[in-house]
Amino acid sequence: MSLSAISGNWYERFRPLPVVGFLYIKHYRLRLSVGVIYIISFNYFNMNYEQIWNKLLNNGEKVEYQFSIGGTYTTVGLVIWGIVALFFIFANFWLGALLFAAVAFYHKFYLPAANAYAFTNKRVLIHRGWLSTHTISVDYSKITDIHVAEPFFDKMISHTGHIAIITAGSTRDQIVLKNIESPYEVKKKLDALKDS
Repeated sequence: MSLSAISGNWYERFRPLPVVGFLYIKHYRLRLSVGVIYIISFNYFNMNYEQIWNKLLNNGEKVEYQFSIGGTYTTVGLVIWGIVALFFIFANFWLGALLFAAVAFYHKFYLPAANAYAFTNKRVLIHRGWLSTHTISVDYSKITDIHVAEPFFDKMISHTGHIAIITAGSTRDQIVLKNIESPYEVKKKLDALKDS
């Protein structure tokens, strides 16, 4: 099957979308790129964190709130690197397509999959990694303080921030949840669960 036949199938699949109709040019490279952008921009990689938490939850424990790296943060990163990849696509299609695929995979699949967080009715669960993973569990009784930081560019561009959880008797000073959306709202949820 030729590349033009493959890209033609991509275009046919997404024909009803006005953005694809607007950007359609009779050139197989652009049609393929638009199809890839469509898949990534609508968060094709929906994370299912239940499989992770079911391995970790004790009897009588349930997840009250789960989240990951902010969607706006990953989208901004994808757009910035997608523009860089676009220049490569016009210079060398395969190099640009490979770069865009790697960037899309990293921002829309790897970052959310490798940074999963949950607040249960008993503790905070932090799951890091994708192929090689590790999990941090912090009981609410061990949390001594919670700090929120919103760096200027993160706050203005992606509306994200960081939460630092400081624990008693830990070998580390703090556990940081980076680039999460609405960090003050997340802190309020954590405070409410911790105090209940």
